[in-house]
Amino acid sequence: MALTTATIAVLAKPVADLLKPVIDKLTSKINEELKLTYHHIFNSYGKYLENEYERHSRFTSIVFKNEQKRLDDYYIPLTLVKHTSGSDKTVEEKINSYPLKTVNKLNKLLIVDTAGMGKSTLLKYLFINCVKQKSGMPVFIELRKLSREKLLLDFIIEQLAEIDGSSERSLIINLLESGEFVFFFDGYDEIADSERPEVTANLQTFITKAPKNKYFITSRDEKGLIAFADFQRFTIKPLLREEAFCLLRKYAENNLAEKLVSKLEQPEYKNIEEFLVNPLLTSLLYKSFEYKAIIPLKRHIFYRQVFEALYESHDLTKEGGEFQRNKRSKLDIDAFEQVLRYLGYLSYREQKVEYTKDELLKFVDKAKQLAALPTAISSDIIHDLTHAVPLMIHEGNYIRWAHRSIQEYFSALCICRNMQGKQLEILLKYYKEVNFDSHINLVSLCADIESSYFRQSILKDILENLLKEFNSIYTNMPNKINRELIIKRKKLLVGNKLYLINAKSKELSEKLCDNLFRDLGGNNKFNFGGYHRHLDGNSQIFVFNTLISNSINVLHSQSIELFFIKKIKYSEGLDIIFNTYNGIDGVYEIDENQSTIVNQAEYFENINKLIECSIEWQFDEIAAQKLLEEINNEIDVQQEFLEL
Repeated sequence: MALTTATIAVLAKPVADLLKPVIDKLTSKINEELKLTYHHIFNSYGKYLENEYERHSRFTSIVFKNEQKRLDDYYIPLTLVKHTSGSDKTVEEKINSYPLKTVNKLNKLLIVDTAGMGKSTLLKYLFINCVKQKSGMPVFIELRKLSREKLLLDFIIEQLAEIDGSSERSLIINLLESGEFVFFFDGYDEIADSERPEVTANLQTFITKAPKNKYFITSRDEKGLIAFADFQRFTIKPLLREEAFCLLRKYAENNLAEKLVSKLEQPEYKNIEEFLVNPLLTSLLYKSFEYKAIIPLKRHIFYRQVFEALYESHDLTKEGGEFQRNKRSKLDIDAFEQVLRYLGYLSYREQKVEYTKDELLKFVDKAKQLAALPTAISSDIIHDLTHAVPLMIHEGNYIRWAHRSIQEYFSALCICRNMQGKQLEILLKYYKEVNFDSHINLVSLCADIESSYFRQSILKDILENLLKEFNSIYTNMPNKINRELIIKRKKLLVGNKLYLINAKSKELSEKLCDNLFRDLGGNNKFNFGGYHRHLDGNSQIFVFNTLISNSINVLHSQSIELFFIKKIKYSEGLDIIFNTYNGIDGVYEIDENQSTIVNQAEYFENINKLIECSIEWQFDEIAAQKLLEEINNEIDVQQEFLEL
């Protein structure tokens, strides 16, 4: 069998050129029978690559009613950003090719951002360009397809194996260990909660045993990502206005995009930036405007308008003029939305965005019963969801939401509109979960739909706990420490757990750091939030986020206003004050223990300043108390109204 098979050659000769030396290297010391097995493997890989290249070079979008489009025709170059801990400095690279310039030196990249920022699109773009540029042997895996029953290695072998046998499995493992592969792992956050511990451990083991390969992982921010601490973490830079306008113009073959751009440039739409920085929301804004030439200023109205556009839309591509697709389910728009609300909530609760037809039928059966529509036919509803109102995409044996945020929108609607009297309880339940950050898009949509539910549940809980902590710490400090400095320390510490590591040598500093991580690393109450090293290089402040501070950070990521939190602007000049600081070697928790150096009068102010270099925000107890009183008054007024 030829080393460069016809299948591979048809796909791309550069890929065949890449595979031949890999095969030669791996088969130089084995017998002819095993060489033939390797040829089978590479034949399978060529077929796999051909299929995956075709699949990922095209995309579907509800903007085009799930009609497939070429990715290259619509891709706007996104920019990866790496933030430096304890500094405003960043490293940026615009992704318009592969291999990457800056990040090509790295073997492990973690791309973390919020819903709709283009993480999957970016990974697909990197994959197809990796193929074009013969920069490795790429493998693209949607992590939601893994489970404890289907672990990573088994999944890969399924793609590469043509024949059964332990010898083929062993050779594939040798091939994976060769370091020639580039793995693109998409959607860590979409792994089911029940499967995530096993899948995460399996990913770690795989990467450890095959460390020479390159690895990309995309995800929304998740607590579980701490398992990949050795990956370099990047975010995606928000779109600039001109980039968003360029994307809008790509969607339209007429002057509609120009009309939309012209409106967006008017002063009254200045606050629409939240949509324009996000590629998904930018595209949905176009779809919304195409249906109704109104620009919605709230996200839930925006999603509603997109839903209406899809339900009411006409197909202008048919001969004889426009054609409105009939709904097999015969459900009007309000009834259809009721089913979608319950479908969104039930499937979100199970943490599933992709289903077999049988799985989806069970969800729809339950949703139509809850919506009091028992005579509607579930299979007809599913047909409408993939054709007439294409909020879902049918791919092979699976059906999935066109985007996870659409599922979250209907789930949020269900919580706010259909869960009579249970809204506060449900929101608090999600907030109290260890992985609250995975629910932040749902929570922010609920806050947008009905702000009082968010204020009277999550926000009230945060305020009460922060004020309780503020009023309980540093209450008995010696008079020789200035009272204003003590208040400042309280404002800085609330919601954070901080440690000062002071050491005379870099080696001792690293040893003390390792000990601290070992002691706190397995504690679910904290996660590492960064560190700041000052100029002598050996003394550091380590920040561990508590459940409250982590919640505040993720709420900030959704542009939810928290007026009791004041952002701290980093100042490099503050470092200079520590050049003459000579404490005793050790690890010191920054708390009210008066026996440690962090609370000695001569160091107290400087420690405050070092903390300011290390954290992003401080607590405003006056604003917090005022806001809590407002919320409690809202609750009282509502209760009085109900008693009428």
